[in-house]
Amino acid sequence: MMKQKILSETIYHKIIALSKTEVGKLNYAENFQLVEKNTGQVLNANFFGMTVENEIKLLKIANAINDLFVKFIRVEDYDSKNKLIVLERLYPIPFNYYKLNNRKKLFLDFKIKIKELHENSFIHGDLLRPRYNPPECFSNIVLTKKGILLIDSGFSKLNGLNSSEEEFNSLLYQETQEINSFEEYFLNSLKG
Repeated sequence: MMKQKILSETIYHKIIALSKTEVGKLNYAENFQLVEKNTGQVLNANFFGMTVENEIKLLKIANAINDLFVKFIRVEDYDSKNKLIVLERLYPIPFNYYKLNNRKKLFLDFKIKIKELHENSFIHGDLLRPRYNPPECFSNIVLTKKGILLIDSGFSKLNGLNSSEEEFNSLLYQETQEINSFEEYFLNSLKG
């Protein structure tokens, strides 16, 4: 195995290169807590559904539906307290790597696959990060030589598993708007 290299790190997780084909995702979310401003209620990973077990379950479900999500490979012990989610290693390319006609084909394939996820009651839940500007706001949407892929199922929802019908429908509407924003950026805002 090659020397472990940190590819990215946020307050929620760290992505570690394990080999040329695999990365490990080490979640910090289970130790993460927020205090609700008005009530003082402590909100933790379980409140948001951001546990390692939940993320693995959702990745397996998404992978069974189609190949839009990064591939889950296995889970292993990282240390005595933490699990490492082992995923397919992606090699992102810039959103403007392809000419517009190719991007249109890639986006159509993306739209078909995300619609299939939605039809199977699955929502990504974090396609657009509004506090950032493009392309950073779309950091969970990755362009590779294989096509457009989704990463990070930490906020994903499956109707009936970790979301009510009402919450699912609200999130579906929101995600549809986020897909439209990505389409506008990917097809109309990039040179090439």
